[in-house]
Amino acid sequence: MRVGESRNSACAGCLQLEEERRDVRQRLAASGQYVAFSPGPNPYPNVEDQLRRWLTIAHGADAAGGFRAGRTRLARVIGPRLQDWEAQYVRARRDNAGLRTHLTALVAEIGRHEVR
Repeated sequence: MRVGESRNSACAGCLQLEEERRDVRQRLAASGQYVAFSPGPNPYPNVEDQLRRWLTIAHGADAAGGFRAGRTRLARVIGPRLQDWEAQYVRARRDNAGLRTHLTALVAEIGRHEVR
């Protein structure tokens, strides 16, 4: 966004209401409730549009503030998915350790039968 471009006239309350509306639609869809058609969250957001939206409510913003705001938003959107992946990873490691223990016990049992 160029410095000379004018900022959108949307207020902070409008942007917050838009975010809350999007969150409610997603929660309803996840619970199986009827939700009118929506393309859903955009996995490839337009960075320029996001910056323009943020600048409408962040007066006197700078590059560092924009970076922090983007990082915070990304954490809010992607955080739950990362937590799910981490939980799956921990479960897989636990299952792997249990299978290794069981395999070691079976190999020892085979060794005892071969000795007899």
